[in-house]
Amino acid sequence: MKRRSGWPAVTAAQMRDVDRAMIECFYIELVQMMENAGRSLAELAVDAFGPRRVVVLAGPGGNGGGGLVAARHLVNRGRAVHAVLSAPQARLGPVPAHQLDILRRMGVSISTAPAPSGLDALGEPDLIIDELIGYGLAGDPTEPAAELIRWADAHPAPVLSLDTPSGLDVTTGRAARPRVHAAATLTLALPKTGLLGAREVGRLYLADILVPPLLYREMGIEVGDLFGRSSVVPVDVGDDAR
Repeated sequence: MKRRSGWPAVTAAQMRDVDRAMIECFYIELVQMMENAGRSLAELAVDAFGPRRVVVLAGPGGNGGGGLVAARHLVNRGRAVHAVLSAPQARLGPVPAHQLDILRRMGVSISTAPAPSGLDALGEPDLIIDELIGYGLAGDPTEPAAELIRWADAHPAPVLSLDTPSGLDVTTGRAARPRVHAAATLTLALPKTGLLGAREVGRLYLADILVPPLLYREMGIEVGDLFGRSSVVPVDVGDDAR
């Protein structure tokens, strides 16, 4: 664990250990973590951007599942939402597939890459939510996720990323090609070492996914009272960190 500007920060490997311990030791299931992440993402989207029309770019893993939860919450808050999957439904993990099924039952507009089709009914989005690739990035993004990253970067609407801008290594801060340039990023549980100072991150926020403090203590991570006032907090890394 490293600290910058007073914030505890973890690597991708440490975050995998946190996720594993939540499930195996505390019986906090992935669907619960995903719900907390998606709800917080929707709240930040509304509070920071006030969008009317939102495009959600979702990958097949847990990061994409959190985005699908956010899509549901945004629909419930009166926003027009179109979800674009970077992979066919058959490639989604069980929990993201469950979230997708809920959206389908709600009648939410959904399409599958390579192109974000179906936007005619939505109109031009005023916010793009990026949950294509999470902390499991290995190498440069491949198609069709890469095409969606390029589309998001070329679009004039701001991008809000979940956990990390797609294409950014959360441990080293290395930017792959292509990668998302986010206006804001909502990272989860703890800041990641590679996000503190990366220009692709934009404004950095942290969301509580209800990791028990005991888990951090058993890993030798001192976090203090991060969420004493709110479940979503801005991460101030100082003027020299961007």
